[in-house]
Amino acid sequence: MPKKRKTRTKTQGPKPKPKLSRRSLLQNSALFGVGAIALAGAAYWAFGSFQGALSEQDLSVIGNGEPAIVQVHDRDCQLCESLQIEVRAALATLGAGDLTYRVAYLDTGPGMDFATKHGASFATLLFFDGQGNMVRKMQGANDRNTLQAEFTSHSAAN
Repeated sequence: MPKKRKTRTKTQGPKPKPKLSRRSLLQNSALFGVGAIALAGAAYWAFGSFQGALSEQDLSVIGNGEPAIVQVHDRDCQLCESLQIEVRAALATLGAGDLTYRVAYLDTGPGMDFATKHGASFATLLFFDGQGNMVRKMQGANDRNTLQAEFTSHSAAN
């Protein structure tokens, strides 16, 4: 015959919670510490990514004396996404400060205004000299090697 389980009645009240032992607190504190460090790292990365994305949209730096490349970009366009990956890979091979890279997002007012002013549509790269004059327009997808050669040439010409 199976043993009968003891059950608590309503008059006895809820079962008391077990006290946390010192050992369990110490074991959990390591987990909380690791979790806090991971959360802080994720927040730092997210903030840096957000700041980088904001600075990429600052089109006011065109014509500040440094040659620039502006990508006209539609966030819903797969061709634009692949072009942006290739552009960033090509730029990573150049020296810092050789070119200014900015993105004119078509879903923002300033980005759309900029694209309209320069007669550009999605998946287009606009090349500017140091004085802010557009010197070239490049449309469509290109691989990083082609882009690297174009960027190097543009940087040397200015």
